[in-house]
Amino acid sequence: MSLERTGAGYIDFYLLHGIDEGNIGNFNRYGIWDYMKELKAEGLIRHYGFSFHSTPEHLEQLLTDHPDVEFVQLQINYADWEDPLIC
Repeated sequence: MSLERTGAGYIDFYLLHGIDEGNIGNFNRYGIWDYMKELKAEGLIRHYGFSFHSTPEHLEQLLTDHPDVEFVQLQINYADWEDPLIC
């Protein structure tokens, strides 16, 4: 486990990486959300969140379903801000 290798007693910020519409089923199926809550309750992680790569509607649904998530890392490229293929 990372905590053993680093000698740290806890992880400050734990990031679930790359959530999108194609893989959210795996996070739900394997109980990842409950596992994060357990790790936090045990004091092994202080905060948890996820990086997100999908639509605003999907993000809103995720945050509604998991209000305990404390941060979200968004992929935003200002060069594509007004690109009609992306917006």
